[in-house]
Amino acid sequence: MAKPQPPDLGNLLKPVSALAIVPKSSQITRVGRQAYNAMLVLAQGQGEGAEFFEAPLSRILTGFSAAKDTAREVKRHLRSMMTTLVEWQSPSPAETTPWKACVLLAEAHLDMVNGETWVRWAYPPTIRSELLNPQRYAQIKMQTVAQLRTHAAVALYEICARYRDNPSGVTSRQHWTWWLPVLTGAPAESRKTEYRFFKRDYIRPAIDDINEISDLHIEVIEHKLGRSIDQIQFRVTKKPSTSSVAAGTPASEPMDVGQIVRAQALGIASGFAEDMHFRFGIAALRGALDALEKRMALKGQAPIADPAAYVRAVLNGTRAKKAAIGPPAQQPEAAVTVVDRSPAAPAIPVHQANLPGDAQVAWEQQRFGQLKAEVESLDDEPRSLYLQGLRAELLARGGFQSLTRRIDAGNWKSPLVLTELVAFYGRSVYGQDWKLPAAADSPSH
Repeated sequence: MAKPQPPDLGNLLKPVSALAIVPKSSQITRVGRQAYNAMLVLAQGQGEGAEFFEAPLSRILTGFSAAKDTAREVKRHLRSMMTTLVEWQSPSPAETTPWKACVLLAEAHLDMVNGETWVRWAYPPTIRSELLNPQRYAQIKMQTVAQLRTHAAVALYEICARYRDNPSGVTSRQHWTWWLPVLTGAPAESRKTEYRFFKRDYIRPAIDDINEISDLHIEVIEHKLGRSIDQIQFRVTKKPSTSSVAAGTPASEPMDVGQIVRAQALGIASGFAEDMHFRFGIAALRGALDALEKRMALKGQAPIADPAAYVRAVLNGTRAKKAAIGPPAQQPEAAVTVVDRSPAAPAIPVHQANLPGDAQVAWEQQRFGQLKAEVESLDDEPRSLYLQGLRAELLARGGFQSLTRRIDAGNWKSPLVLTELVAFYGRSVYGQDWKLPAAADSPSH
């Protein structure tokens, strides 16, 4: 009997109860969420009557072969869907259904059909009907999801898509800790943090990503209780009739598992390789891995201390070359506005922030130490983004080969690099006046 041909992946009608899922047992990865969405589109196309759903693996993940390593990588993502316990909830209290907790998939199989690998899967009975025939749903553009770079961006985009045509134009108002597991994809117990770090490492990058790539423009609205941020929500507006695909953004394509396994064999973590895949596209990643293999094969050369840093440098260099010969860059979207609904004390005017003599020097040293601690506390992924930005700035300024070499080697703790990195971080987060007392508690938005 011939296998049914799956429909083209277009838009996903995702039930509202599946938008703000909260993992309870393990982390949901960016790739895992993308694959799960693709499988749900395919299942909805095959109809609610089927007990099992099936599709070629190449429609969900590419680069798969019978090789042991690639099979292990595919099975890792499927196994995660069958073992990750999640709570299903709507981002809007008014749409809350009875509490549910179950795994993402009840069962999964890999089968060979005429030399091609097919996936067969089933959903838990608790959520099966709701997933396949949702009554309340958000329309998710799969091409947009495929281009977003982090789990936080995907999760936030899916939630905000629910409010694309909502008259209020804002999501529900929730305590910021409610958003923590929803956006990070990790159990709340594993993410002990403060709001300012959550905002810096997840909310801001996700908003920037969505505003760059999608047809939506997102702003975060903060609500204070006393002097602390208590609850947050997001304002959602549609961009006026513009393409949702940003210039220079890789086209939508499934994850190439073969290249991820290849990167792992070269000493690169799978999470980093997946991120580079989404940021630059599979062709660019394949070329960077080719360059790394050639460099490793050269005799008489010092060994590469950090293969991931080398690949990142190659990818950034390729993008810089394309930008140099391409058409003039379009004007960027307006900066994300963070709206604070609570009264705030007036900021110190910059011209009043200057301190006399030794006091100014002491202040700057203290300020540098504060920002240095913030940089050192960053997770690897957000820190790498600041390093990439610093490297591009140094190249534009010219004459900083010794610094860029250290960055490419992953030696960000070098005193020379760290000094420049702290200054770049300060300018990026707190603005050009980051050294002045007025900027100390006023991160730029």
